[in-house]
Amino acid sequence: MTQSETAWHAWSSSQVLKSLKADIKGLKSNEAKKRLAKYGPNVLAQKQRFSPVRLLWAQFKSALVYVLLIAALVSLFFREFVDAYVIFAAVFINVVVGFAQEYKANKSLEQLNKVVKKETLVWREGQEKKIESNELVPGDIIVLKAGDRVPADARLMETNGLEINEASLTGESWPAQKHSESIAVGTVLADRDNMAYLGTLVVEGKALAIVTATGLWTEMGRITKLLKETDDQKTPLQLRLDHLAKNITKIVSGVALAMFVLGLAKGYAMPEIFTIAVAVAVSAIPEGLVISMTMILTVGMQRILKHNGLVRRLVSAETLGSTTVICTDKTGTLTEGEMRVTRLITASHHLDLLAQSLRDFVSDPEINRLGEIAALCNDTVVENPEADKAEWRLVASPTDKALFLFSRQQLALGDLSRRYPVVEELPFDSERKFMLTRHRYDDSYDMILVKGAPEKILSYCDWYLLNHKPEKLDPAKFSSFNKAWQDLSEQGLRVLAGAYKLVPKDGSILPEIKDDLNNFIFTGIWALSDPLRLEAKATIAQTEEAGIKTVIITGDNKFTARSIAHQLGLDLGPDSVVTGEELLAMDDDTLARKVANIKVYARVTPADKLRIIKAWQ
Repeated sequence: MTQSETAWHAWSSSQVLKSLKADIKGLKSNEAKKRLAKYGPNVLAQKQRFSPVRLLWAQFKSALVYVLLIAALVSLFFREFVDAYVIFAAVFINVVVGFAQEYKANKSLEQLNKVVKKETLVWREGQEKKIESNELVPGDIIVLKAGDRVPADARLMETNGLEINEASLTGESWPAQKHSESIAVGTVLADRDNMAYLGTLVVEGKALAIVTATGLWTEMGRITKLLKETDDQKTPLQLRLDHLAKNITKIVSGVALAMFVLGLAKGYAMPEIFTIAVAVAVSAIPEGLVISMTMILTVGMQRILKHNGLVRRLVSAETLGSTTVICTDKTGTLTEGEMRVTRLITASHHLDLLAQSLRDFVSDPEINRLGEIAALCNDTVVENPEADKAEWRLVASPTDKALFLFSRQQLALGDLSRRYPVVEELPFDSERKFMLTRHRYDDSYDMILVKGAPEKILSYCDWYLLNHKPEKLDPAKFSSFNKAWQDLSEQGLRVLAGAYKLVPKDGSILPEIKDDLNNFIFTGIWALSDPLRLEAKATIAQTEEAGIKTVIITGDNKFTARSIAHQLGLDLGPDSVVTGEELLAMDDDTLARKVANIKVYARVTPADKLRIIKAWQ
């Protein structure tokens, strides 16, 4: 049994268990030890640890430094001590300054990369226990719950409302809704909704899963291995300095040889003319050049640091100045990295909240009721409610958090929760595709709120809210709302709908869900997206003016990627957008020919990103 590239997503849970010789009650301790010995610990490939000695030695790895050292040694041999000391001093200053700057940067990165040991809930010999994540082996049965970082690649066997944020692997803005059913062979990584991958984050729900790969055999491990095997290339400055050093060596050697030969021809004594030729050669070495370049790069490194950037090597400061193409991720780089309500649709309004302010609709009855549903039919918890609203720490799924923040712009939430106290709650379920809450409304009625998938919510509605009162939801209006949410969905937005109804005070939610839900009043639609950073469009424009091409590489779908590119002002042609599937069908030569015309890559994996970079190089 090996950790091969098996299409686990295409297998049933029972087939996975059988193939991995595992049991739903977990592995026995002795079997787990055998597998740990066979596969090794569940850790990723690491580059060589930071070493001050290696860093010091790296300061000497320059053709120009080699030339200076040879010149210094020659000067010593001929007892030209002043020249030798000056050259040695130049090399010493260069090494000390370079070492000091890079040492500080590397120590900072080392602190950033320190990872706290993680524990994982696992079934072993029929008991649930905690073990260190690095002790996991293929065949282990693990428990995943909200807040957990997935400790290894795993096939999901049982899920309950599971959502996983896979932005670190796929680049998608919002969490993937997971299930345990088999998926067709050939499904791209971002759409394998029955798999959980190392390093991704569980944001909602829980699951039972069987580990299929650990360490270097995980998707994240393969990426780490690729990065480890990628050789560092010399920067343009290093290449030019090496070229300069070679030319200086050739010219100086040629001049010294010519002087030596001419001197002998003129009758000078050999020791005398040899000393003169060497002195001329040493004096021609530009010992100040190395110090000048190091100081210039140090200033550049410090300027980058002032803008909250950290570079590991001095020459990286020059590399930025030589950039001709920027390949950028979307999520968290061009965008805020957090979901927001950016579009609203009600009977009377189609609002783009990136262009319009909610403050213009403070007294609008439709928007207010949609805000009430967003605030009350919501699982968001405020950890520090006594703090100022701008400083609230929210514990919630990305969707609930976005809706809560939207409602906060519109309503006084403290008063709202006291005015309509919650009586019952039916949490969101991936099969039902909605969340439902019941609230006290007045002495005679309760108010039931529901939010969820638009197709579900619309099917429960017989009315829609128009200004202050409900109107009958006729086929034409139903079709209008249906088309509206589908159009938003095709633009790559996450779409939800909300509805409400008043019911007699007696009763419970439970009878409501046993029968077909009906007689709700459709209130409106929220469209969520990860909005652009305010400075992103201007930054892209500045780079274009500077002659630097921008390429977007994201794990999001084609529609979302294209929409973001248009918002950024990128001019897209028919061949400007390529998906991961299309990229997979290209060989490296084809990609190298087409790469200059491609501006957006959608639905790609981190391994694809390396291919794209190599094609540009």
